[in-house]
Amino acid sequence: QAGSVNASINLRECKNRPNYPRDSARNEEQGTVIIRFLVSTEGKVIESVIERSSGFRALDMAAFDFISGCDKFKPGVVNGKPVEAWARVSYEWKLE
Repeated sequence: QAGSVNASINLRECKNRPNYPRDSARNEEQGTVIIRFLVSTEGKVIESVIERSSGFRALDMAAFDFISGCDKFKPGVVNGKPVEAWARVSYEWKLE
């Protein structure tokens, strides 16, 4: 739609960083989780769903908790006005 912007988040602006789950690190689990968030006109999360799993529940839940706790969501915009909209967030767990 012309003049529309999806809801979004900049994870670098979040106060906290997620901790790599200890058991996942020990088991050398890595992967990318994709989570969708329904964001209100005020930038608050209304609903959330794991769209694609990393393949490891602990990694999925750690990313979910981290992103859900971040208060830096921006609502969608249509014709210059904030609207309720979905944001898709991808988080990669990678051992260094």
